[in-house]
Formats: sequence, structure tokens, C-alpha cells
Amino acid sequence: MIVVSNASPLINISRLKLFHHLLALYEKLVIPEAVFIEVAEKGAGRTGDTEVSAGLKSGFIEKKRVSNALAVSALSEFFGGGEAEAIVLASEISADAILLDDNKARIVAQSMKLHIIGTIGILLELKNKNIIPKVKPYLNEAIKYGFRISPDLYNKVLQKAGE
Repeated sequence: MIVVSNASPLINISRLKLFHHLLALYEKLVIPEAVFIEVAEKGAGRTGDTEVSAGLKSGFIEKKRVSNALAVSALSEFFGGGEAEAIVLASEISADAILLDDNKARIVAQSMKLHIIGTIGILLELKNKNIIPKVKPYLNEAIKYGFRISPDLYNKVLQKAGE
């Protein structure tokens, strides 16, 4: 499975110390230049930087330039450059999925028929593959770090995880 990622899922999964498990879920992770800049350049020394840099060196992560700058520009009016580039790139390369947390960006990606996986979806996949025993502790940790989730969605996720 080849996935394109925005910055927030990479940062969230890194913060939860689960980044190395992405190799068990995905064949290749592709990031647009805006995401690389956000995580590894502007975010140098912060969560996600080391993981993304190591992923690039190992070949698991590939940095790719978006071709359709006009589409990126149009989408950037509604949300950040990383989200805009990730959505356009996922469409351009016909990615199997896009890792994306931002609600507005998810609506646009969905309208483009992209398969969306967010931080919560990654946690559920890790549990389904028996890589982590429970979702709840990671979800609670993410919330402590500022990850926003409604109480209703929190309960639905735990129910889906069988917890």
C-alpha cells in the first residue's frame, strides 16, 4: 500500500513512539515538499523530524514534488500548504490512501474519492494487526498532547476497537 501523508499524522504517530510501526502497515510513504519543510526543516529538532529524516534515508519515505501548482494554490485558500499538496499529490500518483487529520481537508479529499486514514485510523490498524494491544492508552496520550477528538468519536473509536 502506497500512501501520501500530511504532517499531522506523522507528528502524532511519532509523538506516540509508533512511527517505526508504519513500516508494517504501508509499503511506501510519500510526502510532498511542503510536508517535508513543515516537519523536517521548520520542525527541525521537534517531534517527527528524526523519524521523517530516517525514513527518507532508508527509502521508506519518498519526497515528491506536486505537478499541479494551480490546484495546490486553490486548495491553499482553505487550509495549509501541507494538506493542499498532500491531497493533490495523492490524486496525481493514485495513492492507495492519504494520511490526513484536518476535517476540512478530509472533506475535500473525500470529494476527490481518496481513501483517507487519520491518526485514529492508524491506531486502529495497528491494533487490528496486533502490533499494539489497545488503542485507548495511545488515544489518551494523543489527547494530552493536544489531539482534538469529540467525546462521541472517542467512544465510537473505543467501541470499534472492542475496548
